[in-house]
Amino acid sequence: RTELPYRLVGGKMVVDMKLNGTLRSFIFDTGASRTTLTGELCRELGLEVKDSLSVTDANGHKASYPFVWVDEIQTPDSVFRFKSVATMVLPEPSPLACFPVDGLIGSDLFKQLILIIDGEKETVTITTAEKEPAISLRKMVSFMQVGMPIISIQAGSGHNIVCLFDTGCPRFLSLKKSDYEMLEANSAFDFLSEGNTVGSISVGGISAMTVAQRVRFPLLSIGGTKFKSVISETATPPYTLLGIKLLDYGKVTLDYPRARFYFE
Repeated sequence: RTELPYRLVGGKMVVDMKLNGTLRSFIFDTGASRTTLTGELCRELGLEVKDSLSVTDANGHKASYPFVWVDEIQTPDSVFRFKSVATMVLPEPSPLACFPVDGLIGSDLFKQLILIIDGEKETVTITTAEKEPAISLRKMVSFMQVGMPIISIQAGSGHNIVCLFDTGCPRFLSLKKSDYEMLEANSAFDFLSEGNTVGSISVGGISAMTVAQRVRFPLLSIGGTKFKSVISETATPPYTLLGIKLLDYGKVTLDYPRARFYFE
């Protein structure tokens, strides 16, 4: 068990981890399926490209990214050591250049572990998973995809939204356009306004300007918790995103081996 402090920088959770023995800063991103390094860091370390992977980022950008292998990533106290980690490489100049980071820590590192993310303490507690969390199952929602915190939440009475709990998203809820259209047809929200907007920064850079809709959900249920008057805007992610503003209201536990999401 270890406690990993994080700090908020520009709406992103930034943590320190050791990479091949050297302490470096990363965005902590549960919405990223792969840990990712900047091209500048890979060049500095002389890491050779071994493979490639096609990825769709949080703004809907699709691209093929090269892979390199990192000998070891550790927590700062060396309690957890991740060996021979396959990491994606970002193009140069880095789309994350405005952040003081060398890449992203993604969900792939934690597939055999439990994470407890506490927004009040600004910590991520990492534990092994021999015992399941001592949290009521009424506060639990099952993952819809193994290895990624994709869950179903409910708008109003019975309208389900598939969403990804994404600590790389600075908002409470970023609504996928197709979910907006489905929920609009079912009168699950109140329309507020429409305007031009630019999406957040992701691995593919900043999204282009687009027309977005702002809505209010009278009621939104996440596990056993009900939220009233939730404001959301539409965007172009591959899933509706449940972001880090959720941590203003409680603690999230991700039990990756059992594919369970808890909100307290």
